[in-house]
Amino acid sequence: MGPGGPWNPGSPLKPPKPGVPIRPGKPGLPIGPGKPRSPLKPNTPGRPSSPGIPRAPGSPVMPFIPLLP
Repeated sequence: MGPGGPWNPGSPLKPPKPGVPIRPGKPGLPIGPGKPRSPLKPNTPGRPSSPGIPRAPGSPVMPFIPLLP
């Protein structure tokens, strides 16, 4: 290998081969519509989406107070 390794284009010991195009990367898996829902675990009907965590009573939400100089 050259002083900088095979990736060093200035290495006299390993000139880049002419005619060998840089291979493009393999195309990844196409982004499909996603996995279909498994029939073994259907979405249970009637289950409400969980509401947010209710705020504990006694701890009011601090309003945003701009810091004035």
